[in-house]
Amino acid sequence: MTDFLFTVPNFFSGMAQVLDFGGVYDRVNVSPSREIADRRALFADFLAIGRDMVTVLAIERERAANG
Repeated sequence: MTDFLFTVPNFFSGMAQVLDFGGVYDRVNVSPSREIADRRALFADFLAIGRDMVTVLAIERERAANG
């Protein structure tokens, strides 16, 4: 799962939200429609899974070479 449609909270973003009286800070990764947002999030998830698969294959290749 990616954080494409959500923010990853930290101390500074929390302080910024406390001081954001106009509600400007809340908008993250705005898309023209729900369908486009879903498509973008699905693509980001697909890329994350691909990166994980490459990592696992590299670990397995290294394990096979050493073992």
